[in-house]
Amino acid sequence: MQIILRCVLDTEEDVLRDISISDSQTLEQLHDAIIESFELNPGEMAAFYKTNDDWDQGEEIPLIPMNEREQTPVMNQIKLAEICSDKDSKLIYVYDFLKFWTFYVIVHDLKPDTTAETQTTLKVGTMPKDAQDKHFEANLFDSFDNFDDNEDLDPFDEDYPDYV
Repeated sequence: MQIILRCVLDTEEDVLRDISISDSQTLEQLHDAIIESFELNPGEMAAFYKTNDDWDQGEEIPLIPMNEREQTPVMNQIKLAEICSDKDSKLIYVYDFLKFWTFYVIVHDLKPDTTAETQTTLKVGTMPKDAQDKHFEANLFDSFDNFDDNEDLDPFDEDYPDYV
């Protein structure tokens, strides 16, 4: 099966590539294809992340093992057929953890195996020189919203003796 993956760079401008790749290839081979297609400098750390329809970042699949004690699978151990088996499949790809290039990878189409060659079939936009600044937002005080009601916060009940 040939998978057409649409890789969309997280940036203000439209920058995307469609990559045609066999489902027998690994995530590491997809990683190499993305680097080549977007003309990124090779040799940086990278990871894929499983995601849902809302693009919530899930389980990490790193390029190399990050912790020898954990048995987390790495890119060269996972075939695309295992993770991109239907048209609803999505991944987040992060390249260069200092610049934090972020790509949304979507299964755009599935075709019978017409060629085993990995190739870029569509290029839109040019890669910016610098990665877009990431602004991570989190409401750190969401968990404190439940404490707005002070009526249950009486420090002592009437049976508690007074100490001086």
